Amino acid sequence: RNTLLEHSRPLADYILLLEPDTLLAANKPLETRDREAYAITETGNIRRSDIRILRNDAQYQFTGVANETLVSQDGVGSVAADTGFTIKRTGDITAKWPEVIALLEQRLSETDDAHARFQLARIHMLTGNNEQALRGFLAYVESPLNNQPEWLWYANYSIARLREKQGAPADEVIAAYLDTYQSRVQRAEPLYELARVYRANGHTAQAHLAAHQAFAMPVPKTERFDLDLTVYEWLIPNEYALACQTLGYQEGAVKAANRAIRAERATKNQLRSMRTLRTRNMAVITRNLHDQFGQNDLPVNKQHRIRVVIPFRNARDYLAACIRSLQSQSYENFDATFIDDCSTDDSAGLVPVDDARFHLIRNADRVGPLVNRMQFIEQCDPEDVVVYLDGDDQLAGDDTLSYLNEVYQDPDCWLTYGEYLSQNGRFGNAQPYVSQTHLIQELEQGTQRFPIHPITHRAGLFQRIKEFDPQMTCFKDEQGEWLFYASDAVLVRPLFYLAGFKHVRYLSRVLYLYTEGHDISEHTEHKQEQIETCRQASMRLRPPPVNHYLPD
Repeated sequence: RNTLLEHSRPLADYILLLEPDTLLAANKPLETRDREAYAITETGNIRRSDIRILRNDAQYQFTGVANETLVSQDGVGSVAADTGFTIKRTGDITAKWPEVIALLEQRLSETDDAHARFQLARIHMLTGNNEQALRGFLAYVESPLNNQPEWLWYANYSIARLREKQGAPADEVIAAYLDTYQSRVQRAEPLYELARVYRANGHTAQAHLAAHQAFAMPVPKTERFDLDLTVYEWLIPNEYALACQTLGYQEGAVKAANRAIRAERATKNQLRSMRTLRTRNMAVITRNLHDQFGQNDLPVNKQHRIRVVIPFRNARDYLAACIRSLQSQSYENFDATFIDDCSTDDSAGLVPVDDARFHLIRNADRVGPLVNRMQFIEQCDPEDVVVYLDGDDQLAGDDTLSYLNEVYQDPDCWLTYGEYLSQNGRFGNAQPYVSQTHLIQELEQGTQRFPIHPITHRAGLFQRIKEFDPQMTCFKDEQGEWLFYASDAVLVRPLFYLAGFKHVRYLSRVLYLYTEGHDISEHTEHKQEQIETCRQASMRLRPPPVNHYLPD
């Protein structure tokens, strides 16, 4: 490797170093800023970054007989961690381990090589040879030749974990994890271990303290060695959620569950348990909210008129299933308005206009789902409950509208959103909010995650927007044209501001079946446009909460 490096120096300004079993992806152009070296991150659950781009005069050399590492000869170096490039390994690295172990053992039989000792201990731990791994890491820590701070931290962290597996007393294990955390405070893995050990020993308050500190830490961007993303995105939120639930901190439990579910780094059973935890804690928050505002005695058996609006275009392959999901509803006081936005496939012919509950509007010009929905809601009665449904999607059950009618028995419920399930079995990424501050923070991020199917609201809430924005500029771009993409997210964003946390309800029950990945899906064909539209919408009108969804 060093011979190849020296041969390459006169040939180019920069040298890119790859292995045969890796694929390079460039997410953005490399902007050189006179750095000597650039690290590229290897993708996967375990994130590591290796120097792979060198300036031709950079004084770096490879060290080691296996798993070689580039190090600065003068011990200084100037490494840029974020290049915009990533590496994906295509080969099976474990297949080479017997050969690598033999090379490392041969090297250590000849000399005290700290690099070889560390790599051998690491491979032993990954293969379950804990005794050999522990001896190797202890020898590395004691070696005067260890000069890699991240490796030294990893060795001490591994020693603490291996000691715990050996059955060391809890106080010794806790002390080892504390020492490891204090030696490199930007790494949260030891805090996770502390929270787990504290919880296992019945010390919930201490577990909460450790998990809270870990939960507040972002994934380190400058750490280059073996960063386990599962720890940061699943295990830490899971520990924090459990500790918060035990101590009765419902808001913390819901926020932790949101992060854990959103990351999707756990098994289906684990995610199901986390959803149950979130629902249980959110129910307590909602109950407390009712108690606070004195809305415990709710009216019953009110049959709200539910207005389902279905804009569509060229949805013939999916519209029949959408219609069947409406025809099968057990709730009677509803109607469904289909708006054909200039289809060319005769899909409008599927709408059963002989059924008095179903109506069809055919546009002469294509205006997009946002305008279609706006025009429909404006002619609704303020007390009507509006339900958004896309022509290629379906209601999840025969009692969906009955359930929504029950939800709206609460007069303080003005708007709902919740969970969908895709045809691939994937849950949506909606999340409940635990306070007005939390809600506003998510609104202002302008991401597609907010909100999500199914959206429902009282029509009068939408009709109040003109009091604050007579020209409806919150739904227009810089040129004054109506925003076209991500219409549901754009349309309800000001409604969340108007309703406020008190009047918004997150529904954990799956009410909506979402069809994704097909050729007429906006999310598939125009994802970047959707993201940009959400960004623009987040910068528009932010009306204050109102006292009632009806106009004054």
